Amino acid sequence: MGVILVTSLHNGDGKTAFCAGLALLLEQQGRKPALIKPLTAGDPAEDPDARFFRRISGASLPVGLPRPSVVAERDLTPEARVQIAGAVAQASSPFKEAPEGLPSPQGSPVIVEGPSLVSSDGAPSPVLVFQGSPRGASLSGQLAEALDARVVLLVQPSPTLQASQVEEAARSLGTRLLGIVLNGVRRYQRHGIETDLVTPLRAAGLAVLALVPEDRHLLAVTIADIARGLNAQFLLLEEKQDQLVDHLVIGGNVLDWGVHYFSQYESKAVIVRGDRPDIQVAALHTPTRCLVLTGGHQPLQYVRYEAQEEAVPLLLAQASTLDTARAAEALLARATVHHREKAERYAQLLRESLDLATVLSALG
Repeated sequence: MGVILVTSLHNGDGKTAFCAGLALLLEQQGRKPALIKPLTAGDPAEDPDARFFRRISGASLPVGLPRPSVVAERDLTPEARVQIAGAVAQASSPFKEAPEGLPSPQGSPVIVEGPSLVSSDGAPSPVLVFQGSPRGASLSGQLAEALDARVVLLVQPSPTLQASQVEEAARSLGTRLLGIVLNGVRRYQRHGIETDLVTPLRAAGLAVLALVPEDRHLLAVTIADIARGLNAQFLLLEEKQDQLVDHLVIGGNVLDWGVHYFSQYESKAVIVRGDRPDIQVAALHTPTRCLVLTGGHQPLQYVRYEAQEEAVPLLLAQASTLDTARAAEALLARATVHHREKAERYAQLLRESLDLATVLSALG
């Protein structure tokens, strides 16, 4: 059983997306990894990341995960180390059948989402010393030791991030470090990141496993998210509520030809006044994921007919177009990766950017 533990420099750097995308990528390589998030702020059975991992892997929650009473936010007790190691061993399913129909003593590879190295308040994770450890280690470092895991350090570049900061974080993981992944790299920043981060990190002897590009699709929300966030009512095709929307388009006073204007984006939601059927129909004649009608105006019958023909859900919001658009923008800012289509997209990004051979070697 090979174990990879994924940590990050900061919260929000993309650990959950990386774990899910890597799991799907490994499946494409003929492996079926287990996904587990052993440390949570609350009940492990209720953690949204852990629930998402179970959905995409089809696995049940491993028993023996420590409860918040055992593991405080910044502490890892020896008892918890034993519990987590047992839960990870169970998640690996060591007696699962091999392709030849024989029991596999090695079990499945395991991907573990660990805590970030810097907590949400900006303070470093505490350094704790356990018996047998040559020195103190971060919380993720302790997990790696307990699980005999190799560690991937995820870092999201920012204008103020220095290579020395990344190097210091990487060194804190010691020999457990497998490599560094730079996540969410914007196209126009790539050259500067390669010069200012990748080159000095490699010169310091640290492996950079990938530069994963930023992708708009990972910021998408579902139609159901939009309906809940806007307190909007489904008028048509509620069964398509799980579809993703990655652009919001305002159907105001469209000065040029409406179809041309709305054709700029495909996976979009169009927010438009409910009493503007001309703009509504123009949007429906382009690839559109849903139509949000504002002001509480019910659509005309022929708009309903066109939406049914084009299989575009209709939502009815009571607020004005401007207020609805502001609320919808806030939804995009709170988007999570908890959708299989997003995980599949991230797997594709990893397939194009990740040093997969190094990862596979760490899994044996």
